[in-house]
Amino acid sequence: MNSLKKIALFYVFANVHVALATGAMTYVTLFKYGEMDAVPVFFVFLSTIVSYNFIRLVRLETIQSWMAVWLDKNRKLMLVLSGICGLFLLVLLSQLRWEAIGTLIPFFIVTFFYSVPFFYTKRSLRFTPGIKLFLIAFSWAGVTVFFPLVDAEYTVNVEILVVFIQRVFLVMALTIPFDIRDLNYDASHLKTIPQLIGVKKSKLLGVFFALVFMGIEFYYCQFKMDLMLPELMVGVLLILGLCFSNRNQNKWFASFWIEAIPIVWLLLLLI
Repeated sequence: MNSLKKIALFYVFANVHVALATGAMTYVTLFKYGEMDAVPVFFVFLSTIVSYNFIRLVRLETIQSWMAVWLDKNRKLMLVLSGICGLFLLVLLSQLRWEAIGTLIPFFIVTFFYSVPFFYTKRSLRFTPGIKLFLIAFSWAGVTVFFPLVDAEYTVNVEILVVFIQRVFLVMALTIPFDIRDLNYDASHLKTIPQLIGVKKSKLLGVFFALVFMGIEFYYCQFKMDLMLPELMVGVLLILGLCFSNRNQNKWFASFWIEAIPIVWLLLLLI
């Protein structure tokens, strides 16, 4: 049982779980456009592990929680995992279109400066008041929508921009339970959404984001329930997750269950 717990902790806190979530959203994008290329999916999966481990290890001294103890104890394993993933990323690069790689540049820059301070400053984007939620949503949406479609030789048009906006609202709804959880640890100057408007209003805002996500799907599917049932169920899961979020939530609630919603979305589409 102890070994299973260690595996579960590594799976979640070494960011394999969140990587499956971003990989799942990437596959959802391709699936909806009738594309089945696995290379962009694996690339997003691997790059998520590398980037999230980079962020956590760089920020290790600023993580004031039970997670910091685990991260410090397993730093070498995380570095080994990231190194292996990095090698596979180099192999996959040769199989991607240069235009698709180019779409990743702004999101790479955001990820890098999310943890590393800007030149001549002492503040990273992570500690810039009020923008954390939007940075995460912008990055996740861009990587899981623009990148795979450009690699599949689609031209970014109004329809794809709407899909991007829909994904932004999805990720913002997903992120709020994490910000609520982190109220006990985040510095007050971060001015996250729950810090600015409180837990109750943050939940209502998250519900609004989930409803916008579903509303866009209603529009595209012309209210045909059989076509939009997976998105409707995802929206319901988001709303339930928001309702049960609180600042003293179980450590697995956001890190595992909320993060699993994109994976459930893909499974619903594949059924």
